[in-house]
Amino acid sequence: MCEKVVSILERLVQKDPTNNGLQRDLGVSLDDVALIYYGLGEGKKALEYYMRSLEIKRLLVEKEPKVVDRHIGLAIALLDMFRVTKDEEGKRGFVMVAYRITKSLVDSGVNHPELSILREIFSL
Repeated sequence: MCEKVVSILERLVQKDPTNNGLQRDLGVSLDDVALIYYGLGEGKKALEYYMRSLEIKRLLVEKEPKVVDRHIGLAIALLDMFRVTKDEEGKRGFVMVAYRITKSLVDSGVNHPELSILREIFSL
């Protein structure tokens, strides 16, 4: 079912590539599918979906750099990649970028519920 939702959203994004809301929804749906695969012990498949989500989240930050939710979404996507990546160097890279994003938002005085979770993860 979730993969069908992803397929529908991909078609909608293709029809309207400027619709950032649809792209966000696609990223969230990709995360959901990845989480299911991860829970089933299918790490490779989860990684594939998380990577696709990460690409979308990076694109959204580029398109809407002033939208805090985009930065938080990217930091969370990087932590998802950290969780499923087996390569230690890759893991370090993902967590370091997520930390820098989080620290930058905290230092800027951003107040956001999801940022509180990231602050706790990184002890900021």
